[in-house]
Amino acid sequence: MRDALSIFQNGKTYDNECVLRRSACVSKIYNAVRHEGPCGLGACSGYDGCRPFEVCIDRNGQPVCECETCDSQLNEVCASDGITYANECKMRLESCLTGKFIYQKYSGVCDGCINVRCEFYAICVSDESGNGSCQCPDQCAYDNSGMICATDGITYRSECHMRQAACQQQKFIVIAFQGSCDSCSNTVCLDGQQCENGICSCPSNCPDVTENSTICGSDGILYPSKCHLKMAICHKGLEISPQHLNNCQQSLRKIDECSCNRIGSYSNVCDQHGQCRCLPGVGGKKCDHCMSGFWGLHLIAKGASGCQPCGCSVFGSSRFDCEQSTGRCQCKPDSYGLKCDSCSPDFILTSNGCMKKTELYAPKDCNDLRCYHGGVCAIALSGMPICKCTKQCSSDHLGIVAEMIICGSDGETYDNICELQQFACKHQLDLVPSSLGTCPQDVSNGSGEMQRRRERKLDAPTFSGNLCIDDTDCHIFNTYCGEMNFMKLRSCKCREGFFPSKDMTQCIQS
Repeated sequence: MRDALSIFQNGKTYDNECVLRRSACVSKIYNAVRHEGPCGLGACSGYDGCRPFEVCIDRNGQPVCECETCDSQLNEVCASDGITYANECKMRLESCLTGKFIYQKYSGVCDGCINVRCEFYAICVSDESGNGSCQCPDQCAYDNSGMICATDGITYRSECHMRQAACQQQKFIVIAFQGSCDSCSNTVCLDGQQCENGICSCPSNCPDVTENSTICGSDGILYPSKCHLKMAICHKGLEISPQHLNNCQQSLRKIDECSCNRIGSYSNVCDQHGQCRCLPGVGGKKCDHCMSGFWGLHLIAKGASGCQPCGCSVFGSSRFDCEQSTGRCQCKPDSYGLKCDSCSPDFILTSNGCMKKTELYAPKDCNDLRCYHGGVCAIALSGMPICKCTKQCSSDHLGIVAEMIICGSDGETYDNICELQQFACKHQLDLVPSSLGTCPQDVSNGSGEMQRRRERKLDAPTFSGNLCIDDTDCHIFNTYCGEMNFMKLRSCKCREGFFPSKDMTQCIQS
């Protein structure tokens, strides 16, 4: 939403886009952004060179036409092309990128697509009669996201081109890593591992399964498919061989007795207790809702691999779960944002919520220090309160998610959710899972950076942000206890002529 004054198609200046849209709705006259800023001023005044849904921006005195940026808020609309978009902004963005005039027909999912589940990246398109059908993506020319190497070993110009090929060939293909596949040509991985940008790692997802693909492992677990068995072998590092189904369940229920939710489950197969095999982040006996701390069951029908982590800020939210349809978290007073990770100007997000920068102080005892992630306050030898992490991580209740690679809210990839929680507890960080699988930047930073993250040592000491009283509290070589810029606090810093390493565990000479 633009907050600055804007000029629009009818030549009038509005306070913001919301006011314009309300006016257009009341008058029933189509109106759209012409350029940002008040009418009659700037390089965009009187400039008519922008296409529909493009916005004119005054850049160094020159008019530049650009497509607007959109957030991920879910407020579905059915457009004139028969496609359901996450929100109206994304519909306008599609029109801008493709050069097609697309307009909103009505709010909500397009008629005929409500109960249609498309596979292999196909998109449900509703025709004039309201009948929905799955169609492959056909507008990839505008995707400039860059080359990707897919799991079929082929380099594609963009993710869109990969999705298009997967749909046309009816094959399960996902991104292996960003860039050309050539970087893995000389890399030999162990059984079950995949090469990602020259680094071997275990897969984190499998194709959709059929009702007859269930396989029993020698560990007594019933796997949805052979792919899931191989994935478990890779992640657990165990030798698991296929066994007869009777070795896993003495009495598998009949398919028609399971009634598994077709969106949230791998298949309509359940065990003798009626428990269906749920997708990552999905819970319930029938796999019909997201587990606590996850959201977005409806997004699975649009291609998501499972329910997504809520990712609520530990410091700014009042609870760890979120609204199931939007992922919006419940914020503490003074914090705001979809994930409650923002504060008003002159405030900073701390372990005690949003506080004025001038009112921050170092905790003197355990009454002043709040520990997160299962940490317990204790008094250190220096006399200062610290958070100690003695609680063992328990993630068995998360099912398959417990074994999956996790992308943290710090942009780092963790081997599993327990590693993330232990790291967050040790350093008392506002760190939560943001998505399942590898972080986008992890697959594009190069093999050296990926290897560093893969080999993260949870017991490695850090100094950045560690509160201190004097230099004796700073145990990293070439650090000292100095004042922080905006707080009445002191923390460990690198000495002059040195700078912190990326993992904040040492000071490197300049």
